[in-house]
Amino acid sequence: MPPVIGTPARARSALRILVAALALALVAATAPGAAAASPKQDLQAVQRKADALGRKVAVLAEQYDVARIRLAAAQRRSDAVAERVRAQQADVERMRKKISALATSAYMGGPADLAALVSAQSPQDFLDKTSSLELLSEQDRRQIAAFSKASKQLATERAAATRALTAQRKITTHIGHTRTTILSALAKQNKLLTQLKAQAAQRARQQARDRAAQQAQQQANDRTTQRASRDTTRQTTPAPGNLPPVSGKVAKVIDFAQAQLGKPYQWGADGPGSYDCSGLTMASWRQAGVSLPHSSSQQYATGGPHVAKSQLKPGDLVFFYHPISHVGLYVGGGKMIAAPSSGDVVKYADINSSYYSANYSGAVRPG
Repeated sequence: MPPVIGTPARARSALRILVAALALALVAATAPGAAAASPKQDLQAVQRKADALGRKVAVLAEQYDVARIRLAAAQRRSDAVAERVRAQQADVERMRKKISALATSAYMGGPADLAALVSAQSPQDFLDKTSSLELLSEQDRRQIAAFSKASKQLATERAAATRALTAQRKITTHIGHTRTTILSALAKQNKLLTQLKAQAAQRARQQARDRAAQQAQQQANDRTTQRASRDTTRQTTPAPGNLPPVSGKVAKVIDFAQAQLGKPYQWGADGPGSYDCSGLTMASWRQAGVSLPHSSSQQYATGGPHVAKSQLKPGDLVFFYHPISHVGLYVGGGKMIAAPSSGDVVKYADINSSYYSANYSGAVRPG
């Protein structure tokens, strides 16, 4: 909770300091053109200013609440003193009637004394004039003296209560006015902040659209490059000259595989734009109505009868590594078509090269 207002004197001093400090913030917050959004304005700076004004409003709101509580308390004190004054005035009025009756019957030492009592301007004036009358009893004198003392004390209390009430009203009013002024400045800052956020969101959407367009263009360029690369690969990678002729369903399988030459390797892909090794052999044999699993090890286990390397025929599947993790489509003449690895393309490879020969695992004949 922020510091609360103390005595009226300290409160007025604290209020003057607070208003002076806030006035500096208000000059910047309410300067001409402050509510007009500008592309050059710093969104974060405006947010910080709005946050600072919001904190000031919160402080003033708390002080205003405390001031209103104290104002109500001052009003109650003033009302209580006024009620005591009215009660004492009623008591004094009863005493006036009693003494006036006594004075009338005893003539009070003459008409002058009676006239003095009747002409008293106030209860205190009456008490002062009756305190020396000889016809009063000792009890009456003590009562009048007590009334006189209490009346003077009440007058002092009433004056103090009135001053406190007036001061507290001023404090409450000043805080309320200052809070209203800052709320107005905060509203302007929030309006500016909303405008800047809307502009920032619009810029972000435009940037997102620009990025999407750039990405789409880049992807289109990449596809063009990939097609050109595949075409180049097809043109520069002719079929080996010693491939045996094939026919029937095996011809469909090998023709399909040759049509995929140059397409990029992609893990888990089975066409039409890219392949991994088992995806290529699976898609190739699908052309002949043979269903193979998309896994090199499972194709070895379930793809057909195993055949020796010396008995290989076009269309057989050849497998590599231990455990098996690569497969190619044998096309004859010691060559296979395979999707080797990431970054490479579907291409011919020699199964009798030192690398593949060292890692050869076996072969199956689908269909």
